[in-house]
Amino acid sequence: MSDGKFLTKETKAFLSDVLSDEIKFKGFLRIIKRQVINIALNMVNKYGDKYIPDKFDPQINKIAVLCGQGEWTEAAAIVGKIADGEIDLPGDKNLKTKMLINGTMFLASLIENWIDKKRNK
Repeated sequence: MSDGKFLTKETKAFLSDVLSDEIKFKGFLRIIKRQVINIALNMVNKYGDKYIPDKFDPQINKIAVLCGQGEWTEAAAIVGKIADGEIDLPGDKNLKTKMLINGTMFLASLIENWIDKKRNK
């Protein structure tokens, strides 16, 4: 039974912090950047839950935690297991796998840059 979301509040807050620091908006969007990012995360959370079985929720949240700790290899291993698993995104299986892996790599690189900036302060 689906609970309507797959990200924990902690994971969403962490991703919101990373995305707010790493994505640069111009003009008016700069003022409401955090709200725009939170709306996007809420949409991903709501619509992603329709395709991601609840049994993967803890693993997806663990990926964010591991990335936040700089544990890239362990996070990548979990992504691989999920990509080979039962996430039922519409469309071609190869495309779905690429979307999942590339989306995760994008977030991981943002998190890595964010961590490096925090360390160098």
